[in-house]
Amino acid sequence: MITGFVVAMAKDLFGKTPELKAEALRKRAEELRQKTHPEAHELCDLCLTGFLSRPKFAEEIHTHLAFDFLYRYQFPDAWREAMFDFLAVSLFAAGETVPGVSKTRIIKAYWDRSYERLLKKHPGERGEIQALDREMKLRTYRDFLEWEVIHHSILGYGVGEVEHPVTAFTLESAETLRARCSAYKSALRAFLDEIGREELETTFRAKLKSWKPGLLAPCREDGAFDVVVSTGELPVY
Repeated sequence: MITGFVVAMAKDLFGKTPELKAEALRKRAEELRQKTHPEAHELCDLCLTGFLSRPKFAEEIHTHLAFDFLYRYQFPDAWREAMFDFLAVSLFAAGETVPGVSKTRIIKAYWDRSYERLLKKHPGERGEIQALDREMKLRTYRDFLEWEVIHHSILGYGVGEVEHPVTAFTLESAETLRARCSAYKSALRAFLDEIGREELETTFRAKLKSWKPGLLAPCREDGAFDVVVSTGELPVY
């Protein structure tokens, strides 16, 4: 299938990129560790250095980058809608093979498609919905990457067949996090609304029940935080 060809092509390209070779990645990680405060070295090793000790860590990175390339690939017009529907299934079927940043691309597309409908459906909350739309104006790769913590804090992180709730720490404000989570959940609702009730209650029932909302902690620059945002308690439009 064409998706397999695109992923294989991209993975081969990333595997040949000097900056993405295993030794180059280890060197970059060590440079970042040296710039990290000594009190944070244990956390740095847990999140970064430990991952780089895996035998095939570079291949895992290349695979994630290849899948994200697939989600940004411009398919011919005649195939585009069918490929979008195919890739949207990854929200359920692909586990963590597809990174959260790529799944966020699908959710953003559903938000863009449902925005005008939400304005008409909730005329009294136009200002709130417009504020959410501003939070969904993602333009750069970094914009999407920052949303990966939103994705996992709402749905959880899958290990095998089990989803685990995620607690993430970020420098964004509590107000920004609440808006982004509500926008994400509303776009996810738009996606689910396109699936038939029977299919939701059979094919997707187990996956829906496995989702585990988590927590987001908006940190100050010194690492301290005063409030925690519970993603499961935020409104959906």
